[in-house]
Amino acid sequence: RVVREGSGYVGKHAPDFMYSNDRWFMGVAFRVGPDGGMYFIDWYDTQNCHRRDQEIWDRSNGRLYKVAYGTPKAPTAGFDVAKMSDAELVALQLHENEWWVRTARRVLQERAMAGKLDGEIAKQGLKKILNENAQVTRKLRALWALQVIKGLSEEDLLVLLEPREEYVRGWVIQFLGENRDV
Repeated sequence: RVVREGSGYVGKHAPDFMYSNDRWFMGVAFRVGPDGGMYFIDWYDTQNCHRRDQEIWDRSNGRLYKVAYGTPKAPTAGFDVAKMSDAELVALQLHENEWWVRTARRVLQERAMAGKLDGEIAKQGLKKILNENAQVTRKLRALWALQVIKGLSEEDLLVLLEPREEYVRGWVIQFLGENRDV
């Protein structure tokens, strides 16, 4: 678990939720799926891959796991996110499952880059979430989506530096610095 300490964070050991009887198990790349289950891979190599000699890396095996609490419910109607309207994709930024949020943000970005996004509908909906939603996580999702669709001007970002949640300010500073011309 991550614990705040000063201006940063420190990792602390928390109770394990899963054990392995295989001493070479190394779970990595954790992701949430559309049904809420957690997926991850097991690198499974008898030596850590931090060695530079790629010839000794064992790429012949590995495993994929899914961990779920209870019985996950498979997504039903509306599973094809790419077929959703721009407004529906914006609304998914409020979904409780991060898979839906990330996938909708990616589709918004793809449409924006292809010139197929109704930018005004997307910007208005995302700015409403950013400015009116009480949850910082939802504000950040809207901010990230606005960034990937190029929906924020420098002036928009500067306004977001005014007294707001620290995480929003931190991401705004990063976005302002991305073009190296602050």
